[in-house]
Amino acid sequence: MTTMSLILPKFDRDAILGSLRSFIESPDPDQGRWALVVVMLLFLWLLRRQDNKKQGDLKRGATDVLEEKYKSGEISEEIYRKARADLSLRPKSR
Repeated sequence: MTTMSLILPKFDRDAILGSLRSFIESPDPDQGRWALVVVMLLFLWLLRRQDNKKQGDLKRGATDVLEEKYKSGEISEEIYRKARADLSLRPKSR
C-alpha cells in the first residue's frame, strides 16, 4: 500500500495526480507558485503527522512500560518490585 493510497483512499488516485500534475505544469507563473505552496504545505503536514506519531510513544510513563513488561513475562517479579521501588524514589518530571 502506497503513501498516496493511505492519504486518499476514497478517490481515483490517477485522476487526482493527473490534475495535480497539470496544475503544476501550467504556464501561468502565479499558478506555479501556488502549486509550490500547496506541495510545501502537504510536505510539512506529512512531516508533522510523523512527528506526532513518534511523540505518542514517548508519552507513556516508565511505570506503564514496567507494568507492561511484567505482565508479558519479560521481567520477573523481583526485578519488577526493585524497579518499581526505584521509580517511586525519583522525582516526577513534568
